[in-house]
Amino acid sequence: MADLIVSLLLIVAVLSGWTMGWVYLIRERGNKKANIQFALLLLLFSLCVLNNLLVHAGILYPFREKYFVPLWYTLSLGPALYFFVKFSLYPAYELRWTDGKHFILPLAQGVLYWAIYFSGDDAQAWMWKHFLAPFFKTFEGILYVFFLFTYLTLSYRYIKYKQAVVRRKGFFWEYSKSVWLQWTIKFLFVLSVVNTSYIVMDFVVYNFLGWNLYSVKGFSYLGDLSFAAMLFWLTWRSFQYAFGVAYPTHIQLKSFSTENEWARTPSEQGLFKWFGTEKVHLDPELHIRRLSFMSKLPPDQIRELIRRESGKSFPGFLEEKRLETYRACLDDPKYRRQTPRSIGLQVGFPSSSALQKALSRSFV
Repeated sequence: MADLIVSLLLIVAVLSGWTMGWVYLIRERGNKKANIQFALLLLLFSLCVLNNLLVHAGILYPFREKYFVPLWYTLSLGPALYFFVKFSLYPAYELRWTDGKHFILPLAQGVLYWAIYFSGDDAQAWMWKHFLAPFFKTFEGILYVFFLFTYLTLSYRYIKYKQAVVRRKGFFWEYSKSVWLQWTIKFLFVLSVVNTSYIVMDFVVYNFLGWNLYSVKGFSYLGDLSFAAMLFWLTWRSFQYAFGVAYPTHIQLKSFSTENEWARTPSEQGLFKWFGTEKVHLDPELHIRRLSFMSKLPPDQIRELIRRESGKSFPGFLEEKRLETYRACLDDPKYRRQTPRSIGLQVGFPSSSALQKALSRSFV
Protein backbone atom coordinates (compact mmCIF):
# COMPACT_ATOMS: atom_id res chain seq x y z
CA MET A 1 0.00 0.00 0.00
CA ALA A 2 2.82 2.39 0.89
CA ASP A 3 4.53 1.65 -2.44
CA LEU A 4 1.32 2.46 -4.29
CA ILE A 5 0.84 5.76 -2.44
CA VAL A 6 4.42 6.84 -3.13
CA SER A 7 4.08 5.86 -6.80
CA LEU A 8 0.86 7.87 -7.13
CA LEU A 9 2.49 10.94 -5.54
CA LEU A 10 5.42 10.66 -7.94
CA ILE A 11 3.03 10.32 -10.89
CA VAL A 12 1.15 13.45 -9.82
CA ALA A 13 4.44 15.34 -9.44
CA VAL A 14 5.60 14.30 -12.92
CA LEU A 15 2.30 15.13 -14.64
CA SER A 16 1.85 18.49 -12.90
CA GLY A 17 5.45 19.56 -13.52
CA TRP A 18 5.34 18.44 -17.15
CA THR A 19 2.04 20.25 -17.73
CA MET A 20 3.22 23.54 -16.26
CA GLY A 21 6.49 23.24 -18.16
CA TRP A 22 4.61 23.18 -21.47
CA VAL A 23 2.38 26.02 -20.28
CA TYR A 24 5.48 28.17 -19.84
CA LEU A 25 6.90 27.21 -23.22
CA ILE A 26 3.83 28.64 -24.99
CA ARG A 27 3.09 31.44 -22.50
CA GLU A 28 2.82 34.90 -24.07
CA ARG A 29 2.72 37.09 -20.97
CA GLY A 30 5.89 37.77 -19.02
CA ASN A 31 9.49 37.88 -20.16
CA LYS A 32 9.92 35.16 -22.80
CA LYS A 33 13.45 34.24 -21.74
CA ALA A 34 12.39 33.83 -18.11
CA ASN A 35 9.42 31.70 -19.22
CA ILE A 36 11.69 29.40 -21.23
CA GLN A 37 14.07 28.93 -18.30
CA PHE A 38 11.20 28.14 -15.94
CA ALA A 39 9.82 25.70 -18.54
CA LEU A 40 13.20 23.94 -18.81
CA LEU A 41 13.44 23.74 -15.02
CA LEU A 42 10.00 22.12 -14.71
CA LEU A 43 10.40 19.77 -17.68
CA LEU A 44 13.87 18.52 -16.71
CA PHE A 45 12.87 18.21 -13.06
CA SER A 46 9.83 16.16 -14.15
CA LEU A 47 12.08 13.80 -16.12
CA CYS A 48 14.31 13.32 -13.06
CA VAL A 49 11.30 12.45 -10.89
CA LEU A 50 10.05 10.14 -13.65
CA ASN A 51 13.38 8.32 -13.44
CA ASN A 52 12.87 7.88 -9.68
CA LEU A 53 9.33 6.64 -10.34
CA LEU A 54 10.56 3.98 -12.78
CA VAL A 55 13.20 2.84 -10.30
CA HIS A 56 10.73 2.87 -7.39
CA ALA A 57 8.22 0.83 -9.40
CA GLY A 58 10.94 -1.69 -10.30
CA ILE A 59 10.66 -1.07 -14.01
CA LEU A 60 14.31 -0.11 -14.63
CA TYR A 61 15.89 -2.56 -12.20
CA PRO A 62 15.86 -5.64 -14.49
CA PHE A 63 17.44 -3.63 -17.31
CA ARG A 64 19.97 -1.46 -15.53
CA GLU A 65 22.90 -3.53 -16.83
CA LYS A 66 21.64 -3.20 -20.40
CA TYR A 67 20.86 0.47 -20.79
CA PHE A 68 20.25 3.76 -19.01
CA VAL A 69 17.13 5.62 -20.03
CA PRO A 70 18.29 9.24 -20.54
CA LEU A 71 15.99 10.92 -18.02
CA TRP A 72 18.47 12.08 -15.40
CA TYR A 73 19.44 15.76 -15.83
CA THR A 74 20.05 16.89 -12.25
CA LEU A 75 22.98 19.14 -13.18
CA SER A 76 20.65 21.27 -15.31
CA LEU A 77 18.30 22.21 -12.47
CA GLY A 78 20.53 24.80 -10.80
CA PRO A 79 21.40 26.79 -13.96
CA ALA A 80 17.77 26.79 -15.16
CA LEU A 81 16.59 28.18 -11.81
CA TYR A 82 19.40 30.74 -11.75
CA PHE A 83 18.65 32.12 -15.22
CA PHE A 84 14.92 32.19 -14.51
CA VAL A 85 15.61 34.47 -11.53
CA LYS A 86 18.09 36.56 -13.50
CA PHE A 87 15.81 37.13 -16.50
CA SER A 88 12.86 37.84 -14.19
CA LEU A 89 14.78 40.56 -12.34
CA TYR A 90 16.69 41.87 -15.37
CA PRO A 91 14.57 41.29 -18.52
CA ALA A 92 17.07 43.08 -20.77
CA TYR A 93 19.95 40.77 -19.81
CA GLU A 94 21.41 38.94 -22.81
CA LEU A 95 23.37 35.69 -22.62
CA ARG A 96 27.09 36.14 -23.21
CA TRP A 97 29.94 33.83 -24.07
CA THR A 98 31.01 33.90 -20.44
CA ASP A 99 27.65 32.33 -19.51
CA GLY A 100 28.72 29.22 -21.39
CA LYS A 101 30.39 27.89 -18.27
CA HIS A 102 26.98 27.31 -16.71
CA PHE A 103 26.00 24.86 -19.45
CA ILE A 104 29.16 22.72 -19.71
CA LEU A 105 28.32 20.15 -17.03
CA PRO A 106 24.58 19.92 -17.86
CA LEU A 107 25.39 19.26 -21.53
CA ALA A 108 28.11 16.77 -20.59
CA GLN A 109 25.68 14.87 -18.35
CA GLY A 110 23.07 14.74 -21.11
CA VAL A 111 25.56 13.64 -23.77
CA LEU A 112 26.89 10.89 -21.49
CA TYR A 113 23.49 9.31 -20.83
CA TRP A 114 22.40 9.57 -24.45
CA ALA A 115 25.69 8.01 -25.57
CA ILE A 116 25.17 5.11 -23.15
CA TYR A 117 21.58 4.74 -24.30
CA PHE A 118 22.58 4.33 -27.94
CA SER A 119 25.61 2.09 -27.27
CA GLY A 120 25.47 -1.70 -27.59
CA ASP A 121 24.48 -4.14 -24.84
CA ASP A 122 28.07 -5.07 -24.02
CA ALA A 123 29.17 -1.44 -23.79
CA GLN A 124 26.20 -0.60 -21.56
CA ALA A 125 26.91 -3.49 -19.22
CA TRP A 126 30.60 -2.53 -19.03
CA MET A 127 29.79 1.13 -18.32
CA TRP A 128 27.44 0.17 -15.50
CA LYS A 129 29.83 -2.29 -13.90
CA HIS A 130 33.12 -0.39 -14.25
CA PHE A 131 32.16 3.28 -14.40
CA LEU A 132 28.63 4.22 -13.36
CA ALA A 133 28.01 2.00 -10.34
CA PRO A 134 31.43 2.14 -8.64
CA PHE A 135 32.36 5.76 -9.32
CA PHE A 136 30.28 8.10 -11.44
CA LYS A 137 26.91 7.93 -9.65
CA THR A 138 28.54 8.99 -6.37
CA PHE A 139 30.52 11.75 -8.08
CA GLU A 140 27.39 12.90 -9.91
CA GLY A 141 25.49 13.08 -6.61
CA ILE A 142 28.21 15.26 -5.10
CA LEU A 143 28.14 17.56 -8.13
CA TYR A 144 24.35 17.80 -7.96
CA VAL A 145 24.35 18.83 -4.29
CA PHE A 146 27.24 21.29 -4.70
CA PHE A 147 25.85 23.03 -7.78
CA LEU A 148 22.26 23.09 -6.56
CA PHE A 149 23.22 25.01 -3.43
CA THR A 150 25.66 27.16 -5.39
CA TYR A 151 22.93 28.29 -7.77
CA LEU A 152 20.41 28.74 -4.97
CA THR A 153 22.93 31.03 -3.27
CA LEU A 154 23.68 32.96 -6.48
CA SER A 155 19.96 33.40 -7.16
CA TYR A 156 19.35 34.65 -3.64
CA ARG A 157 22.21 37.15 -3.89
CA TYR A 158 20.79 38.55 -7.13
CA ILE A 159 17.43 38.97 -5.43
CA LYS A 160 18.88 40.77 -2.41
CA TYR A 161 20.93 43.06 -4.65
CA LYS A 162 17.84 43.91 -6.70
CA GLN A 163 15.91 44.69 -3.53
CA ALA A 164 18.64 47.03 -2.34
CA VAL A 165 18.58 48.90 -5.66
CA VAL A 166 14.80 49.10 -5.79
CA ARG A 167 14.61 50.48 -2.26
CA ARG A 168 16.79 53.41 -3.32
CA LYS A 169 15.14 54.07 -6.66
CA GLY A 170 12.55 51.76 -8.06
CA PHE A 171 8.91 50.82 -8.19
CA PHE A 172 6.88 48.87 -5.68
CA TRP A 173 5.97 46.14 -8.20
CA GLU A 174 9.68 45.42 -8.75
CA TYR A 175 10.13 44.95 -5.03
CA SER A 176 7.00 42.80 -4.89
CA LYS A 177 8.39 40.52 -7.60
CA SER A 178 11.72 40.19 -5.77
CA VAL A 179 9.91 39.23 -2.55
CA TRP A 180 7.98 36.53 -4.39
CA LEU A 181 11.20 35.15 -5.86
CA GLN A 182 12.90 35.38 -2.48
CA TRP A 183 10.30 33.19 -0.79
CA THR A 184 10.38 30.76 -3.69
CA ILE A 185 14.14 30.32 -3.25
CA LYS A 186 13.96 30.20 0.55
CA PHE A 187 11.47 27.35 0.72
CA LEU A 188 13.20 25.50 -2.10
CA PHE A 189 16.40 25.77 -0.07
CA VAL A 190 14.69 24.13 2.92
CA LEU A 191 13.38 21.28 0.76
CA SER A 192 16.85 20.89 -0.78
CA VAL A 193 18.39 20.55 2.68
CA VAL A 194 15.93 17.73 3.48
CA ASN A 195 16.72 15.92 0.23
CA THR A 196 20.47 16.44 0.64
CA SER A 197 20.36 15.07 4.20
CA TYR A 198 18.98 11.85 2.77
CA ILE A 199 21.73 11.68 0.13
CA VAL A 200 24.52 12.40 2.64
CA MET A 201 23.13 9.91 5.17
CA ASP A 202 22.97 7.16 2.58
CA PHE A 203 26.53 7.89 1.37
CA VAL A 204 28.13 8.10 4.83
CA VAL A 205 26.41 5.06 6.32
CA TYR A 206 27.14 2.86 3.30
CA ASN A 207 30.78 3.89 2.79
CA PHE A 208 31.88 4.12 6.43
CA LEU A 209 29.64 1.65 8.22
CA GLY A 210 28.83 -0.73 5.39
CA TRP A 211 25.11 -0.60 6.05
CA ASN A 212 22.67 -0.54 3.16
CA LEU A 213 19.91 1.80 4.27
CA TYR A 214 17.81 0.75 1.32
CA SER A 215 17.13 -2.47 3.20
CA VAL A 216 15.37 -0.38 5.88
CA LYS A 217 11.67 -0.28 5.12
CA GLY A 218 10.60 3.17 3.97
CA PHE A 219 14.07 4.70 3.65
CA SER A 220 13.89 4.93 -0.14
CA TYR A 221 10.54 6.72 0.22
CA LEU A 222 12.27 9.62 1.97
CA GLY A 223 14.59 10.28 -0.94
CA ASP A 224 11.92 9.96 -3.62
CA LEU A 225 9.35 12.09 -1.81
CA SER A 226 11.79 14.81 -0.67
CA PHE A 227 12.97 15.17 -4.27
CA ALA A 228 9.40 15.20 -5.58
CA ALA A 229 8.46 17.80 -2.94
CA MET A 230 10.87 20.23 -4.59
CA LEU A 231 9.08 19.73 -7.91
CA PHE A 232 5.68 20.11 -6.21
CA TRP A 233 6.78 23.45 -4.75
CA LEU A 234 8.09 24.78 -8.07
CA THR A 235 4.94 23.60 -9.86
CA TRP A 236 2.70 25.33 -7.34
CA ARG A 237 4.68 28.57 -7.64
CA SER A 238 4.61 28.35 -11.42
CA PHE A 239 0.83 27.92 -11.29
CA GLN A 240 0.53 31.01 -9.07
CA TYR A 241 2.75 32.97 -11.43
CA ALA A 242 0.89 31.93 -14.58
CA PHE A 243 -2.75 31.98 -13.45
CA GLY A 244 -2.81 34.10 -10.31
CA VAL A 245 -1.96 37.74 -9.86
CA ALA A 246 1.72 36.86 -10.42
CA TYR A 247 3.25 37.71 -7.03
CA PRO A 248 0.57 38.57 -4.46
CA THR A 249 2.50 39.78 -1.43
CA HIS A 250 1.85 42.43 1.22
CA ILE A 251 4.12 44.75 -0.76
CA GLN A 252 1.27 45.46 -3.20
CA LEU A 253 -0.15 48.31 -1.13
CA LYS A 254 3.16 49.76 -0.05
CA SER A 255 3.94 53.01 -1.83
CA PHE A 256 7.46 53.66 -3.04
CA SER A 257 6.40 57.08 -4.25
CA THR A 258 5.12 59.99 -2.16
CA GLU A 259 2.74 60.81 -5.01
CA ASN A 260 1.18 57.37 -4.90
CA GLU A 261 -1.22 58.00 -2.05
CA TRP A 262 -4.09 56.38 -3.95
CA ALA A 263 -2.40 52.96 -3.60
CA ARG A 264 -3.68 52.98 -0.02
CA THR A 265 -6.99 54.64 -0.88
CA PRO A 266 -7.84 53.61 -4.46
CA SER A 267 -9.76 55.98 -6.71
CA GLU A 268 -10.53 56.17 -10.40
CA GLN A 269 -8.74 59.50 -10.68
CA GLY A 270 -5.52 57.96 -9.43
CA LEU A 271 -5.31 55.11 -11.93
CA PHE A 272 -3.71 57.02 -14.82
CA LYS A 273 -1.50 58.92 -12.40
CA TRP A 274 -0.31 55.56 -11.08
CA PHE A 275 0.81 54.54 -14.58
CA GLY A 276 2.90 57.72 -14.60
CA THR A 277 4.43 57.57 -11.10
CA GLU A 278 4.87 53.84 -10.58
CA LYS A 279 5.25 52.79 -14.25
CA VAL A 280 3.26 49.61 -13.69
CA HIS A 281 3.09 49.06 -17.47
CA LEU A 282 6.82 48.24 -17.41
CA ASP A 283 5.99 45.01 -15.60
CA PRO A 284 5.79 42.27 -18.28
CA GLU A 285 3.51 40.29 -15.94
CA LEU A 286 0.88 43.04 -15.70
CA HIS A 287 -2.64 42.04 -16.64
CA ILE A 288 -6.11 43.17 -15.70
CA ARG A 289 -6.53 40.84 -12.70
CA ARG A 290 -3.19 41.90 -11.26
CA LEU A 291 -4.03 45.57 -11.71
CA SER A 292 -7.37 44.95 -10.02
CA PHE A 293 -5.67 43.16 -7.13
CA MET A 294 -3.20 45.98 -6.61
CA SER A 295 -5.66 48.84 -6.96
CA LYS A 296 -8.67 47.15 -5.31
CA LEU A 297 -10.78 48.34 -8.25
CA PRO A 298 -12.97 45.76 -10.05
CA PRO A 299 -11.64 44.62 -13.46
CA ASP A 300 -14.76 45.81 -15.29
CA GLN A 301 -14.44 49.23 -13.70
CA ILE A 302 -10.80 49.47 -14.82
CA ARG A 303 -11.69 48.41 -18.37
CA GLU A 304 -14.49 50.94 -18.58
CA LEU A 305 -12.32 53.74 -17.16
CA ILE A 306 -9.52 53.03 -19.64
CA ARG A 307 -11.96 52.80 -22.55
CA ARG A 308 -13.60 56.08 -21.56
CA GLU A 309 -10.37 57.98 -21.07
CA SER A 310 -8.23 56.53 -23.90
CA GLY A 311 -10.69 54.91 -26.29
CA LYS A 312 -8.71 51.65 -26.15
CA SER A 313 -9.06 48.23 -24.63
CA PHE A 314 -6.82 47.35 -21.70
CA PRO A 315 -4.28 45.40 -23.86
CA GLY A 316 -4.24 48.25 -26.40
CA PHE A 317 -3.75 50.85 -23.68
CA LEU A 318 -0.96 48.79 -22.10
CA GLU A 319 0.80 48.45 -25.47
CA GLU A 320 0.46 52.17 -26.11
CA LYS A 321 2.00 53.07 -22.74
CA ARG A 322 4.92 50.72 -23.35
CA LEU A 323 5.51 52.19 -26.81
CA GLU A 324 5.47 55.71 -25.38
CA THR A 325 8.12 54.74 -22.86
CA TYR A 326 10.11 52.88 -25.53
CA ARG A 327 10.25 55.93 -27.83
CA ALA A 328 11.15 58.21 -24.94
CA CYS A 329 14.04 55.91 -24.05
CA LEU A 330 15.30 55.92 -27.63
CA ASP A 331 15.65 59.71 -27.39
CA ASP A 332 17.24 59.59 -23.93
CA PRO A 333 21.09 59.81 -24.00
CA LYS A 334 21.15 57.51 -20.96
CA TYR A 335 20.07 54.62 -23.20
CA ARG A 336 22.41 55.47 -26.09
CA ARG A 337 24.57 52.36 -25.62
CA GLN A 338 21.62 49.99 -25.41
CA THR A 339 20.04 48.21 -28.37
CA PRO A 340 16.39 48.76 -29.31
CA ARG A 341 15.75 45.11 -28.35
CA SER A 342 17.20 45.68 -24.88
CA ILE A 343 15.12 48.82 -24.38
CA GLY A 344 11.98 47.01 -25.53
CA LEU A 345 12.48 44.30 -22.93
CA GLN A 346 13.03 46.91 -20.22
CA VAL A 347 9.75 48.69 -20.94
CA GLY A 348 7.63 45.56 -20.50
CA PHE A 349 7.48 43.82 -23.88
CA PRO A 350 7.80 40.03 -23.43
CA SER A 351 10.17 39.61 -26.37
CA SER A 352 11.67 41.44 -29.33
CA SER A 353 9.04 39.90 -31.62
CA ALA A 354 6.27 41.36 -29.42
CA LEU A 355 7.97 44.75 -29.70
CA GLN A 356 8.16 44.50 -33.50
CA LYS A 357 4.47 43.56 -33.72
CA ALA A 358 3.52 46.51 -31.53
CA LEU A 359 5.59 48.87 -33.65
CA SER A 360 3.97 47.54 -36.83
CA ARG A 361 0.48 48.03 -35.41
CA SER A 362 1.31 51.57 -34.32
CA PHE A 363 2.07 52.57 -37.94
CA VAL A 364 -1.09 51.02 -39.41
